[in-house]
Amino acid sequence: MPDVGLLSRTHGGAPPGLLDFSSPSNPLGPPADLISYVLGCAAEGVYSSYPTWLYRDLYESLSSFLGFDQEQLVPLNGAAEALSLAPLVLQARSLVVVEPNFGDHEAMARVLGIDLRRALLTREGSSFTLDVDDVIKEASQAPKPLVVIISRPNNPTGYLAPISVIDDLSSRLPRDSILIVDEAFIDLSPGPALRPREDLVILRSLTKAFSTPGLRLGVLATANLRLLEKFVSALQAWPVDSITACAFSRFLRDERARRHVEEGARLVQSERPRLSRGLRKAGAEAYEGEAPFVMIRHDAVQNPLFQQGLVKRGIYVRDCSSFYGLGPSFSRVSVRKPPENDRLVRAVSEVLAYGPR
Repeated sequence: MPDVGLLSRTHGGAPPGLLDFSSPSNPLGPPADLISYVLGCAAEGVYSSYPTWLYRDLYESLSSFLGFDQEQLVPLNGAAEALSLAPLVLQARSLVVVEPNFGDHEAMARVLGIDLRRALLTREGSSFTLDVDDVIKEASQAPKPLVVIISRPNNPTGYLAPISVIDDLSSRLPRDSILIVDEAFIDLSPGPALRPREDLVILRSLTKAFSTPGLRLGVLATANLRLLEKFVSALQAWPVDSITACAFSRFLRDERARRHVEEGARLVQSERPRLSRGLRKAGAEAYEGEAPFVMIRHDAVQNPLFQQGLVKRGIYVRDCSSFYGLGPSFSRVSVRKPPENDRLVRAVSEVLAYGPR
């Protein structure tokens, strides 16, 4: 069995009994209506059959909820599934990643024996930005075919690339390139979200939007139908399990589903600035961004001591040491409800003032 502690350090997820600020998602938590649908689908015994026939309803519900044509999307076992499949599907010889970013890219490139190149976001004061020239430089020098990956908003900095930047990047990429835009957190950001188009692939995460990490449901969308068919042919036969397919196909038709996401996004937009101000008063540097999390810098007490100090106070955050271009002075904290955010600020203040004891 793999080291569970290692998995939580590199992907988020708090040990039992701790208040989890390490895994960003809708701060309202899972909607009660979705839970009811899960229980109802389980009671019906949908798990006793393959989910083939459930997928028709799931496609219809996802299409309606996202506003995408059914022919332009495919459901996944979480958005991360597409990131793992992309180099294989596209027979890529190299991977260009806008960093810092999801840490699995390095491991994937190493296992597949393909070239990994990185373009770092530029730090400007308390925020980040992307220099498209840096990405184009790496892409131009990389062996082809290649996959270019950018997250929008970026994880863990929170930088939300304007659509004009995505347009510029896509238009300048060399031939035999495919751009993948990971919009896992876009539902909880001010947006706007991208629409399916032929020059790129979009990834969306229902898991993040509804705070259900154990119900794995992501979406890959593109207007490039030839490319979409390649991904579909590479997927396992049933990427989404029966209970998840059944519950979401029913829940997404309910107007309360959209309302839950909208209310969660409004809470993030009101709490993120307040949480950032509190963290700065506590002695941390909080970076600007447009995501349901805040990246902070805490030079006075670095990781793992910083995280250990918070654990002693019942709180778990994401140590960003594993993100390329960062280090032990950086952590990512999720935006949660006001009382929980206040508790985090108090704990950070104590750890930075008195150390991890």
